[in-house]
Parts: sequence; structure tokens; C-alpha cells
Amino acid sequence: MDRSLAEIVDACIEANETELPVLDQTAMRVHELTQSDDYDAASLESLIREEPVLTAAVLRLANSSFYGGLSQITSVRDAIVRLGSQKVSSVVIAVTQRESYKMRDPGLQAVLSKLWHHSITCALGSAWLADRLDRKDLTDHAFMAGMLHDLGKLLILRVVDDLKVSEADFDPPMPLVHQILDAMHADRGAMLMAKWNIPQVYADVVARHHDPNFGDDETLLLLVRLVDLACNKIGVGVQEKPDTKVAASAEAQVLGVSDVMAAELEILLEDASGVAGLV
Repeated sequence: MDRSLAEIVDACIEANETELPVLDQTAMRVHELTQSDDYDAASLESLIREEPVLTAAVLRLANSSFYGGLSQITSVRDAIVRLGSQKVSSVVIAVTQRESYKMRDPGLQAVLSKLWHHSITCALGSAWLADRLDRKDLTDHAFMAGMLHDLGKLLILRVVDDLKVSEADFDPPMPLVHQILDAMHADRGAMLMAKWNIPQVYADVVARHHDPNFGDDETLLLLVRLVDLACNKIGVGVQEKPDTKVAASAEAQVLGVSDVMAAELEILLEDASGVAGLV
């Protein structure tokens, strides 16, 4: 082929030749409900119980060691009480998004499985770090931003998967695919955010989580960036970076994350990576 892989991917995206991932309608209904002024726990319970997969996921998470429950939860209502409505909303969105993380090509599916694991772990870790830094006002935003930050990689992998199915001579080597993921995912993720009409607070994180320039007051962006670094350090990601010095990063310095807190974060992420398998 005369065109580069990047040009081929971009052409497919611009021509709408691949099916974009979508946000599940049930997830959107749950999110809207929990954000409304007249939030009703009974309505949230009813929505979740309509879908057995969501019910099972919420119960598994409520009973996981990550959330430290001493007694077993057996009902959706009790799970909502233990987790809180916002965490339940985040779980529902995560579970419904899981269906988007499937490829037909085995090699791409292996990459995508790592990406899913990274996204959920980053979401849980970002929410934890917001709490740890006494920014509880950002906890729920941090979960969502952490989950969405690498969505551009999902889009690119889906384009490559479609092309491998439709064009017999299209078989780019995996190192080249990884190069394209690194180079293009932030911009293409921002494009997908615009198509979804996602709030700008999340779109900014998706677009700028590798931007060398950031402000000291961009706390949500910094939270996700730092947790992203820590995930890659402990090997939860598409590309492992074990030599990363989390506490020495610019993000840690601005947020005030000490060596001790960075170590706590890495331990937390090890636990969170296990929870990712429950979602």
C-alpha cells in the first residue's frame, strides 16, 4: 500500500467507514438519573435490575475486597448503599462499555484486553487518588476521566480490525500498530468525544493526557496523568514502563504526592487491577 497506516486509519475515520463505539442507553439513563436533583435510589435499583449482567457486576463489586465489605451484599439496594450512587453509575457505564472492547483479530484482541484492564484500573485509581488528596468533589469525575482517557486507542484498534477483515492484504506488524496508537490516540479520542457530545471536562483529559504543557490548577487532568504513569509502571497497560519514577514526576510534584503516597497508589492499583476482572 502506498499510504501510511496513519493515513489509512484517518481516512476510514473521516469517511465513517468503521462503526464508532457508542455509549449504552441504559448507562446514559443511569448517569442522568444519579446526576439529577430529584435522584431516587429506588429508580436506580429498578434500572439496574432490568439487566442481569449489570446486577451481577454491581453485586460482585460491592462484595469485593477492594471496597472492604465485612458482610455479604445480596441485593442491588444494599449494593447501592455500600458503594454510593455515583460509584454504581460508574460501574454501570464500565460494564456496558465492556462490549465495545472486542476484536475479531486475536492479536488485536490481546492488545484490547490489556487496554480494558488499564482503563478500569486507571478509573478506580484516579477516584481513589482524588479521595486521598481530599478532592472528593472530583472523585466521580476522576473515575469517568480515567476510564475514558485512552478511548482513542479503542477507536484506532477497531479501524485496524475492520480493515484486516475487509482487505486481505492489510496486515500491519504489531510494532507499527503500537506506534500509531501512541501517536494518534489522544487526537482521535478527542474527536470521538466530540461525536459523543461528552462534557468538555472529560474531553480535555482525553485530548491532553500526554500534553507536555498543563496548568497547576488542572487537577483532574493531573490525577489521571499520574495514575496512568503508575499503571504503566506496575505493568497494567498496553505498554509497560517499569522504570517510571512516579513520585518524581511533574504531576506528583504539582499534586503534592509524596513518595509514601505514590507507594500507596501503586499498592492500590495492584488491588484495583484485580477488581477490573470483576467488571
